[in-house]
Amino acid sequence: MKFNKLISVSILALLISGTSLTTTKQKEKVSAATPMPTNINMTNRTDAEVSAYYEGVNGKSGDALLAFLYTKIKNHNEYDYASATHRTIYKIIDRNWALDALDPNGPANTSNFNYSTDNGFIRKLYADYNDNIATADRFKNDGASRVSFDKEHIWAQSLGNFGRTRGAGSDFHSLWPADVKGNQDAHSNYNFAVPKTSITTYKNDYGTYVGRNGYISGYSQKVFEPLDQYKGDIARAMFYMPARYYEYIDATHPKLELVNGSPAAVTASSSVTGKAGDLATLLEWHELDPVDEYEIRRNNLIANNYQGNRNPFIDYPQWARIAYDPTYTGAGATNAPETSSVGTNPGGLGETVLSHITVDTTDAKTTYFLGDGFTTNSLIVTAHFSDETSLPVLDYTSSIANGTALNTPGNQSVTISYTHEGVTKNTSYTILVKEFVVSDYLFISEVYGGGGNAGAEYKTDFIELYNYADFPLSLEGYSVQYASAAGTSWQVTNLSGTIAPKSFYLIEEASGSGGTRNLPLAETVGSIPMHAESLKLALVNSTTALSGANPTSDTSIIDFVGVGTANEYLGLTAAPEISNTMSAQRKFIIEGIAPPVEKSNGTDFIAASPTPTNAALTIAVDIRAEGDTPNQCLTLYSPYKSRVLSLSPSQLNYFKTVVAGEEQRLTDGRARYEAWALHLGDALPYEYNENFGLGNTNKHTFTSDIVMLVLVIALFGLSIGFYFIKSKQNTAKKH
Repeated sequence: MKFNKLISVSILALLISGTSLTTTKQKEKVSAATPMPTNINMTNRTDAEVSAYYEGVNGKSGDALLAFLYTKIKNHNEYDYASATHRTIYKIIDRNWALDALDPNGPANTSNFNYSTDNGFIRKLYADYNDNIATADRFKNDGASRVSFDKEHIWAQSLGNFGRTRGAGSDFHSLWPADVKGNQDAHSNYNFAVPKTSITTYKNDYGTYVGRNGYISGYSQKVFEPLDQYKGDIARAMFYMPARYYEYIDATHPKLELVNGSPAAVTASSSVTGKAGDLATLLEWHELDPVDEYEIRRNNLIANNYQGNRNPFIDYPQWARIAYDPTYTGAGATNAPETSSVGTNPGGLGETVLSHITVDTTDAKTTYFLGDGFTTNSLIVTAHFSDETSLPVLDYTSSIANGTALNTPGNQSVTISYTHEGVTKNTSYTILVKEFVVSDYLFISEVYGGGGNAGAEYKTDFIELYNYADFPLSLEGYSVQYASAAGTSWQVTNLSGTIAPKSFYLIEEASGSGGTRNLPLAETVGSIPMHAESLKLALVNSTTALSGANPTSDTSIIDFVGVGTANEYLGLTAAPEISNTMSAQRKFIIEGIAPPVEKSNGTDFIAASPTPTNAALTIAVDIRAEGDTPNQCLTLYSPYKSRVLSLSPSQLNYFKTVVAGEEQRLTDGRARYEAWALHLGDALPYEYNENFGLGNTNKHTFTSDIVMLVLVIALFGLSIGFYFIKSKQNTAKKH
């Protein structure tokens, strides 16, 4: 690693300079391969310099102002969107120096920052860094993973049909590093406005609020609303685009236009304008969230060091109304000022008063067991103001402190309070504290009695249990008990061990001479020969045999199912009859929903092809169901390795060794799990080791360093060999 660092420092180090750039000359367009500048100019331009940049603006308003600004900002350096240089520039223009100052391994200030070697922190659009410092991910130069950032086209490409190599698709004034969840899921390509109906709230993988989308009256497409702290930034980026791309050039360089309402995306052509909205909303956001120091610095960095052009609406915020609002009659409506103070916001919204607060408990914990600690994690508290704006807040208080043990059963009211500029508002929501009842979480999930019969797939009868709880449940002292459909005597199979959270537990019973497949490895083995069509089955918190034909009143029974013609069952009817090729399976588990409040065998079960599942298969099936998600190795490997290593020794061995022909569900899941481990450099996916979990990324980096070192040594060896060969040749020549 020292060698890599030495190479980086010697070859790539490019130090920041405080040199001021004062020229206002427009730069010529250059190729997409524009290199990074050697020195970075961090100096803000003076008001006089900025004013000189817009010389000639006096007296212009409306479309004439946009046309004039176009002449000032249209010629600029361009960087190919897909280039490494384009991505690296964000290290400068969107650097979060405040967070870097908290990083003991990062630069203390701009004077010792090296953009070639120092990764530090990057400010991401839509993410709320005031929530948790962990939301400021370590910058990674990989473009689009959930632990890094997406390059967000604030003016969506589909609303302009522009390309990426040049022009609007690669323009830094409209391209910002953004939270991936906020970009891909919340914003997508939706216009900006405040949704009124069918609202969906989005949070990133850290549980941080990143925005919401929904619908507005008179428009069929969704609209997107970010956090208030980004609304002005977004508005001014949108204002820039029609000024910079004022003229139609070709299909990938269309004319752009801001309109009221939320127009559908249109295809750019010589006669069709790329339109986006909602203009009225953007003007409001512009004034709600005025220009700040971060925007001013970003504008200067882009202008001084990269593109060479400026965003006029950051320099002169009052121009937004003058350019875009035909109803505006204030200062500059007919005679825009030649000079103005950078960062001012005349005609702002003035005072706003906190009117009320609301809570969203969709993802928050509202049901507890006695003794659990209270938490407000994932609770979204929104403050609403007199100007009809709203903002999710974090500095609220709760009448029950986080971590408080809940020792009183029943419904409890939690009061949430928030104070803004001396005004305090309260609201409340209800939590339920209840005693833990095993029967609410432990279920008979599948019953099959046709094993080993003619036409059967499996050679063996089986019973399957499921733990719906988020924690493991002990089965010590429990049993499953069987009786015929009208029987009064009960056969017992004792259980042992634990059943993991959201996991299955497989019980093998009697075998027959028919069938073609063995069961997956069972957690418990019994010997009960069960009827193929109709039966009674009980899960019992005891190993003592039940008695009688109708024992459901016995308080030791945790779950009970009557199948086919059984004379006892829960609810109004028995579960449907099964066969040599069909088992009784619990519907809520198949559907992935919460269990019903009341158990009813007739509606709770369906007859379907048998799917015996043990603890190892539970994990494999879950891995298979993850699909192809971005950066899944980093986000999924660690929690799944924890689950794999929590298996019993026999189940772990089954997970590691079962062959494809025996159980495809498992081999598919195992292949993906082992691929994750390989990608992260974990050579011991079935053992605890120093690179357990996410720490494997370090091993991956280390491995890369080793490879680099080996290559360097090899090259060095070749060089030495070449030197001796040449020396020998020269010596021979001398003779």
